[in-house]
Amino acid sequence: MTGKRKWTQTLFALALLTVFVSGGVLLGKKPPKDDSPPPGRIYFITGGAAGSMLADGSDKRTSELSQPSYLLHNENRWFLDAERSCLEEDAEGNCTNFIMEVYAVREFDGLRVQLTDDESIFSGANGRVHWGKDDSFISFIGIVKGDYAERIYAADLEFDAVTGLPRLTEAPVEVLSGGPLVEVDGVTLVTDINSFAWSHDGTQVVWERRIRELGFRPPSDPKDLMVTDTLTGNTRLLVAGIEPEWSPDGQRIAFVWLYDSGGVGGIATIAPDGNHYLELTTNGARIFSDIQPRWSPDSGHIAFTRTTLSNKGGRTTFFNNISRIPATGGKTKILTDDIGNASALGWR
Repeated sequence: MTGKRKWTQTLFALALLTVFVSGGVLLGKKPPKDDSPPPGRIYFITGGAAGSMLADGSDKRTSELSQPSYLLHNENRWFLDAERSCLEEDAEGNCTNFIMEVYAVREFDGLRVQLTDDESIFSGANGRVHWGKDDSFISFIGIVKGDYAERIYAADLEFDAVTGLPRLTEAPVEVLSGGPLVEVDGVTLVTDINSFAWSHDGTQVVWERRIRELGFRPPSDPKDLMVTDTLTGNTRLLVAGIEPEWSPDGQRIAFVWLYDSGGVGGIATIAPDGNHYLELTTNGARIFSDIQPRWSPDSGHIAFTRTTLSNKGGRTTFFNNISRIPATGGKTKILTDDIGNASALGWR
């Protein structure tokens, strides 16, 4: 029995040695690191032209599209774009009311298909337009004549089985309103919806609330992120910040956090219930601002626009570059330092 036990122990030791050596433990090596980039392509604007690249900054391509929406339909490859068309003019010929016109623009050839032409919906200040949920509906910001509170509208959309062209299956309907006009100390205040993003299941929307005096822009502080449940109509305060972006898996919301003074702080994430706040980047030194967070398709990384400044020769110069950071925090990787100024549009 003694010899058999020793033989068994020897085999066990050899097995452990094989495992350790194959894993690089005894050789002083770590397991190989996966350096493959996150999935999808990052879309950006540079020099007024649109482009895209892989998530490691390679395979940069240009597009004929000048100002596409930052969201791209994932399967059919159509951008959304919004235009303001003048509906009413005053006696001097100045446009007093613009209607919102939403277009779909095909990625590979720039073909434009008009989706909306509703003269009862006037254009909001920023013309934001989005794909929502699983790309089954569109959504945009508009106002109603005589009521200056901005609203979010939505409409279901489908692609023709024969032509492949998109069309709305219903007229746009109001999803939520920024709120009625409010009188405070003789001053009329209005609530703007400056940006917004849908949850992955299309039941909630996070939006940027800015309260300002009627007739004056830009909006005053504070700048808060609100979450509205479109099924119940309930709205709650999430956090102070701007430019929200809901992760594809629905677990986190990325946004630009703000200092108490209202200045841009950097990129942060937060759970939709308001917990697990995490600051990923902070401005300082040569970093002027980090804005425009865009989630990777697997919700593992965030691309954003970083503005740095230089004071060479006593002259201040600003540079925009797209950077990438893990959603859990870590090292930032610059992706566009080879092409000059670039701003992040989206990641699909």
